[in-house]
Amino acid sequence: AGFFHALGKAVSVLRRGGAGWALVGAVDSLCDLVSLKALVEADRVLSRRNVDGIVPGEGAAFLLLTSERAPSKRALGHIMELALETDAEPSATHEAVSTATGLTQIMATLRSLHPGLRVDHAFSCHSPQRFWARELVQAYLRNAELFPEPFVVNHAGEFLGELGAASGAIQTVRALATTVERPGTSLIFGASDHGQIGACLTE
Repeated sequence: AGFFHALGKAVSVLRRGGAGWALVGAVDSLCDLVSLKALVEADRVLSRRNVDGIVPGEGAAFLLLTSERAPSKRALGHIMELALETDAEPSATHEAVSTATGLTQIMATLRSLHPGLRVDHAFSCHSPQRFWARELVQAYLRNAELFPEPFVVNHAGEFLGELGAASGAIQTVRALATTVERPGTSLIFGASDHGQIGACLTE
């Protein structure tokens, strides 16, 4: 969720006229030896013994932003809304069953800001592990009106492995690239193990 917090700061600076442009992005790697060792010791890596593990990945993505007062003719899209939330019951170990309180709330916030909106595309920064899958299903069932119909969500982890802090930036770029070819609105969302949650709407 770190990318969404950085994006929020960049949007705030642009809206108050503190800069004409802002560069915001994220980089992470879970493939270096130190990270891999920690993941293996925590039994987080996909294996025959752990079918709910992750495939460690790495990535980087950056977005160049400008304000609506100085729009770019070459812009890939527009950030409609940004929402940040903290889950009161995070599970850093994934041992508990998620109640999806924070993710549910952030979706409800976006719905309240854009009544009647149903997005065309949804991009999750979560890995497809059981804990996050349950969290997404619960948040979706409580906010089904916001999601695409039929319900399809693009997971970064399915194609690129677990991207850590880079997932928010990469999924936002993927969303913008998708709507260049298939115009519409996109929902991008992600959460950290420690409870920080972020989401944005793009068009």
